[in-house]
Amino acid sequence: MNNVPFSQLKNEVRQLFENRWSIAIKICLGFYLLNILFSLINTPGQITDNDVTANLINQYTGTNGVILFLFNAIITFATVGVQYSFLDWLRTNQPVNNPITSGLQTFSRKYFTSTLAIYLIKMILTFLWGLLFLIPGIIKSYSYSMAFFIYKDRIQSNPDISFLDCITESRKLMNGHKMDLFLLQLSFIGWYLLGLITFGIGLIWVIPYKDAANANFYRHLVK
Repeated sequence: MNNVPFSQLKNEVRQLFENRWSIAIKICLGFYLLNILFSLINTPGQITDNDVTANLINQYTGTNGVILFLFNAIITFATVGVQYSFLDWLRTNQPVNNPITSGLQTFSRKYFTSTLAIYLIKMILTFLWGLLFLIPGIIKSYSYSMAFFIYKDRIQSNPDISFLDCITESRKLMNGHKMDLFLLQLSFIGWYLLGLITFGIGLIWVIPYKDAANANFYRHLVK
């Protein structure tokens, strides 16, 4: 990646979506609906006494832990499917034929096992690094952030590629670029605040904009 400015990454996305925002929004439709569904489900219990440690353990174990795991896993599936769709669109400059189903492609037989496996490996490794301190866990989450994209690209030419190989290749690919991705994502804070001010309506446009920018980051990273 030749230090492509964030402004260029984002401008390329805006040009891609020009007069075609409706397609981008349809790609994210499944993601929106899943978030709304989970927002209607009771979240894990709040801390109600002074034993903070015990409450945190209770929050992430038992039924609450299962609900939290399922929520994170399903949202990850939806996010990865959306970003796969945007990566294809960026590369071909042609929008997908079935945007709604394309955004949910990770729930299909083709990608379900790989998405689940990479998600679990990333979660375990990030958790183990996080045991040292919070910051190492965050840094490693950025190291592994390209693993899904790498699997999508490699599976075409190497069907036997292992999920751990995708994690390892992501770690190598992100050497020297973790801060770049962090700052790109940080640049969307203003847009998210604007989306919240509009009672979430603005997020309908912000989410595809951000996810496409992430896909564009990877596209330039592997050039």
